[in-house]
Order: sequence, then structure tokens, then C-alpha cells
Amino acid sequence: MTADYTEPDLFAAALRGAAARTGPFRLAVLWVHAEGRPHAYSAVADTLSDDALVAEVLGSRAAAPTAPPPRAPEALSRKRHRSVILGFTGQAPDTRWLGHKEISEGVLAALRDPLDRRLHVVGRVRPWEDRP
Repeated sequence: MTADYTEPDLFAAALRGAAARTGPFRLAVLWVHAEGRPHAYSAVADTLSDDALVAEVLGSRAAAPTAPPPRAPEALSRKRHRSVILGFTGQAPDTRWLGHKEISEGVLAALRDPLDRRLHVVGRVRPWEDRP
């Protein structure tokens, strides 16, 4: 299935079609740019099972010193929700953003967390000044 959240009506229809064929989704990993979140999250919420687990992948800005703590988006507030913040790695001045493998492994670790923690940081986000 191909679905692009930047085309809200087609995205919602694709998700509904997939859920109709397979049943409600029990797991969702959402990595959506801010401008697409309202309609994308609403479309996803309509296709989730009651016991679904949702991992929302966020950029390091979600961990900025002035940022409010991440919380479940309104559309997903009744689902099990985990925020996964992507940080960076390395030692200053040679820090770098995470690579695909590091991101994938970090998101999978968050999904498998036996402690059911709501917040996971992949890499590090402190000190904030060390960001690449």
C-alpha cells in the first residue's frame, strides 16, 4: 500500500481500505511533519484497534530546553502512545544526526519497551548546545 499524508483524502481512503482488508491496525509508527499531523493523525486514529500502540517519532526540537513535554495528540489520546525523540550522537565538536539504522533500532526498542515508558530518546539531546 502506498499512502502519502500530504494528500489527506487519498491518505485516509488508503488507510481505511487497508483496515477493511486486514482489520484495525494494532501498531502504528507515525513520523509526520508538523503541518501534516492534524489530518494524518485523525486518519490513522480512525483505523486503529482499541488496544493499539502508537509510536510518534519527533525531531530533537521536541527536547529543546523551552519545549513542553511531548504528549499524545488529541486524535490519539485514547490509545497507548509513546513519543520517540530523535537526538544526535558523538562528542562535541564532532556530533552528527542519527543514521537510518540507529533511528530504526531506536524506534523498535521503544515499541518493545517492557516498562511501557511514554518517552524514549534515541541518541542524546543534552547538552543542547552539542547538536550538529
